[in-house]
Amino acid sequence: MSDIKKQKIFVDKVIDNIPADKNEQKPIELYKELVHHRFFEVISNANPIFYSLIKKKRLKKIITKFIQSGAKTDFIWKLPSEFRTFVKKNKELFPNMDYIDDLLWFEWIEIKLFMKDYSSFKRSKFDSSYLYDISKSAKIKRLSYKVYEQEFKIKGEYCVLSYFDLKIKEVIYREISPFMYEFLKLISKFSIKNAILKISRKYKLEPKELKEILIQPLKELCTLGVLVRKG
Repeated sequence: MSDIKKQKIFVDKVIDNIPADKNEQKPIELYKELVHHRFFEVISNANPIFYSLIKKKRLKKIITKFIQSGAKTDFIWKLPSEFRTFVKKNKELFPNMDYIDDLLWFEWIEIKLFMKDYSSFKRSKFDSSYLYDISKSAKIKRLSYKVYEQEFKIKGEYCVLSYFDLKIKEVIYREISPFMYEFLKLISKFSIKNAILKISRKYKLEPKELKEILIQPLKELCTLGVLVRKG
């Protein structure tokens, strides 16, 4: 039997896909306990709000199912992202938690932004003639629940900007209007001028007046590193 096949059988025994032999049960149980503890530790620490909303015993059972589903990331910090994918595919495990997708995204994005390499990151000065995009230090998201305020009952349209502040080395969250969310989405596809024209037509606004309103917020987003020049 090859070493790879032996390892596969061992893993299957640890995650209870196949029964362990009688003489293996003690070491297998010990290893299983260590593996489950590590998964529980990472997921509960990465998702403190989610963990506060679910009983420990129930979360342990869900993590067992997650492990059995084939969790395979080589990077422990990426485990919460893989757990999010598992949750999306197994919504029946989370009755009365319609907000769970939003919440797990909110808690994961902090880790994702924090773990990026910003050593070569440069902020851009604002010039309306340049082409801009949302930088790697930031994400925008349209949510159905205000999970960033731990509001899980009122469904609506809530848009949030999250970005890594290079000065204080923390991830900051800001609620933005659906209008600004839509405009920032357009910026990544069009020039500022064309983005303003498109959104002003849609909302029947005067392009020149809209540009004057948007200039200051766009300058601030460049200063924060949220927007960067393309090319």
